[in-house]
Amino acid sequence: MHMGQIKNAIERHEIISFDIYDTLLVRPYVQPSDLFRHLELKEASPGFCRSRVDAERASRKLNFETTYDDIYHSIKEEFKRLKDVELDYELSLTRANSEMLEAFQFALAKGKRVVLLSDMYLPSGFLKELLLKNGYLGYEMLFVSCEHKCNKHSGGLFKVALDYLGADPKSILHIGDNRRSDFKVPTSMGMDAICYDSMMTQYFNANPREGRCYRRSKSLDMSILIAMDSLHWKGSLSKEGGNGYWYEASYRFGGPIIYSYLRFLEHNLDEGDNQIYFIARDGYNLMHICRLLSKSPRKCVYLYAPRVFRYLKGPEMGINREYTSWIVRSFQFNDEVRKLTDGLKLSSKVCNDLYHRNSELFERIRIGEMEKYERYIKNSIATEGSVFIVDVTTLKFSSQRLVKAFLDSNQEVMGCYHTVLSKRFDGRYVNFHDRGGKLINWSKVNVSEFFMSSPEPPICGLNDDFTPIFKTGYSDHESFRISLQDDILKGETDYVQDMMDAFGDKLPDISSEPMRQWMDVLIKRRSHLDKKNLLNMRWAPDFDHNEYHYLIFNWKDIRYHVTVKLFGMARNMISRIW
Repeated sequence: MHMGQIKNAIERHEIISFDIYDTLLVRPYVQPSDLFRHLELKEASPGFCRSRVDAERASRKLNFETTYDDIYHSIKEEFKRLKDVELDYELSLTRANSEMLEAFQFALAKGKRVVLLSDMYLPSGFLKELLLKNGYLGYEMLFVSCEHKCNKHSGGLFKVALDYLGADPKSILHIGDNRRSDFKVPTSMGMDAICYDSMMTQYFNANPREGRCYRRSKSLDMSILIAMDSLHWKGSLSKEGGNGYWYEASYRFGGPIIYSYLRFLEHNLDEGDNQIYFIARDGYNLMHICRLLSKSPRKCVYLYAPRVFRYLKGPEMGINREYTSWIVRSFQFNDEVRKLTDGLKLSSKVCNDLYHRNSELFERIRIGEMEKYERYIKNSIATEGSVFIVDVTTLKFSSQRLVKAFLDSNQEVMGCYHTVLSKRFDGRYVNFHDRGGKLINWSKVNVSEFFMSSPEPPICGLNDDFTPIFKTGYSDHESFRISLQDDILKGETDYVQDMMDAFGDKLPDISSEPMRQWMDVLIKRRSHLDKKNLLNMRWAPDFDHNEYHYLIFNWKDIRYHVTVKLFGMARNMISRIW
């Protein structure tokens, strides 16, 4: 039923009765018991959720309209200490259903008598505090089943309310989400009723692909991801929000990617890690949102360490075409190089020929750039203590190797990665998602990088003042990606801010497997709107950022990915032989 119909029904009645939970109030979980699971994890109390559910069941066997005190009287001794903690979680995390708050305020504005009825074990004093916190004030009376020892399901609580009101049942409209307790029972007693679909029921009806995702994994993490998405869908979170597809996609998918990874990062930082170095370009959004999410005084530094800069130290496997191509293409900012390459199409063969004919020039430039980059690294990174770098995806740990190569040998470099594609590295690192040794789904890798990347084109060098020299003449695909970055960053920032507002000091962690499943909603179960917009998005995953392909895998790209795989296998074989 639409809000207009609900308001019309309210206008036709003198007295309006509302259910509370899942009608006026909602929690940031799919199931009510998920609050117990969350509390168990945050308070390091294994077994609490099961014990709490069992205690309520045992208490109801003695007295169906049990009280909160009775439940904690039945719970295991080790969990009795959590009695006040649970109330704190309930008070902190329960929030108003914006749709029903509107209906509630409309009823009061029309001069209706408003009463509230709830089949609940929590005492009325606590519920009044909870309602007041969420903007519900001005109602006449609150009827709670545990205090009147009767419930809506049996009709007893409605009889108590009718006796209090002294009104004709036909003058009363009851609104609630339970088909029996909130609709069949009151209508059988002569009242009018509206069976209001709960927020989660509405969400799953309107979003079947998200519903399928939840049914595959009813974990706490997935419950929180789905519930936060439903709250956003109903407009119960961000006050301002944004417009357009890319804001929405970034809020719903980019936001959870960044939030989950930054929570992982926070847990892996040591007390001595006072500075965090976010590797450009993928670390841009991470760094901005880390400043919002983290409560620590750690300094966040944006560090340019692209994998192509490894050649500043010279070729790793001899002067091959990969090396000469990078040298020639990357040094286009130099006037002498620009004159040499003017009007040429810089294929790998052309670059190789140019390099060998002008090797002294290119090596002189390389050495100068190497010395400049060494000064940049030492100027940017603290000289004492370990260095903690944050990057998104790695196969060869190139950014970590690069930073280490330009620091003193006794200074340790620790890496933190969202996705690791190989474990062949003897340095120290932690990773949120491990795809080492697995068949790589490039869409999962590309999408994560896309949502974290900066509004900058690829970098090809540094000026003398250490500001970046960006690649020029980049493609329309790169220009289009850059044009979206304001919407992307805003969507992701709003999501993280909403998580902070919803959970406060009880922020949950989201692990990598539920995040992978949630991303499959976008990658594998795309809506018509997703397909329409993602079809226009290309991503350049190659070494030089020249080869643009579909952000989400398309069969048209299979030739490229097979070539990359075969090239990588050939390089590994050559390195083992020679």
